[in-house]
Amino acid sequence: MDIKPELILGIIGAITGSLALIIDFFNYKFYMPKLILKPLKNSYFLDKENVKEITNYNSKRIAIISLKISNSSAHPITIDEVFIKNFQNIIKHYNDFKITVPQIQIGNNPKTYTYINPEKIATLPLRMEPFDTQYVSFRFPFFDDCNLTFKLVFVTPRKNYSVKVNLLEYHELVLSRYPKSQGK
Repeated sequence: MDIKPELILGIIGAITGSLALIIDFFNYKFYMPKLILKPLKNSYFLDKENVKEITNYNSKRIAIISLKISNSSAHPITIDEVFIKNFQNIIKHYNDFKITVPQIQIGNNPKTYTYINPEKIATLPLRMEPFDTQYVSFRFPFFDDCNLTFKLVFVTPRKNYSVKVNLLEYHELVLSRYPKSQGK
């Protein structure tokens, strides 16, 4: 059997071309933008009357959502906008919305107070370096008439991401961490 040099060159070309295609595919997957979003347990909503310093927002409830955000790609990602999508409503995060979380009395001792501190407030646009992780919170002052289980959407220049969030009321969340004080 006589093997022609053209056949050998054709086989070598097919093998190297296939290998280059496989390498390009893995490069593409490696450089694709990818955010990993994980809601933290210190996410909750508050009634407006529990927060004294809010006067310039006409809202009944406020949501504070803390997240762990990880960029698992080889390129930086910028988060341009964050909003709650609930049925037809869209509720946006505000950079300048700052509040002090109220303290709650624990047990029967009037000197024992606690509170759940949210993560640092996120300032949009939020830039995530490659393989970076940040713990941040997003504040939503107009959380009225919103379902407590909703989709939180992150808008980036390349792709939109979303995560499902379920919120508890602030007092309920604090008291769930101290079961002995619930019977108060």
